Amino acid sequence: MSDFNRWAELAGKLKPACQKGVKEAAYAMKDNIQSGAPVGQGEGTYHGGFMRDNVYVSTFDESTYGQGMEPPTDDVYRLPEIKPEDDMTAIVGAAADYSEWVNGGTRHMPANPFFDQGVEQTRGEFEPIMTTALREALS
Repeated sequence: MSDFNRWAELAGKLKPACQKGVKEAAYAMKDNIQSGAPVGQGEGTYHGGFMRDNVYVSTFDESTYGQGMEPPTDDVYRLPEIKPEDDMTAIVGAAADYSEWVNGGTRHMPANPFFDQGVEQTRGEFEPIMTTALREALS
């Protein structure tokens, strides 16, 4: 009968499983955002892609911030990293200073909502990712 009550064992696996699922969903979102990010033609030796390559994931125990290409010119920079406030949250951010203008548009150019579209695409992936993480941990 003692083998029947596994509550303590399962409860101990629940939080790590949720953390894993949140992290996997964040990386899926990063990939979805990057796949839709427009890439400029670039100039000279710069071939474009600074904005796309500087979409990052930040979790309680790791970050991809700063792993993209360096700013190609002096008038482009990385925004500061936003870090999660707890160990059950992940942040997916766009570090290129002009990402918001591309995503939302300006009065001089239409929106190209690559970030918003990547978030929406991931919305449908979140539940299956979490379900898999929980099933793997609790089986």
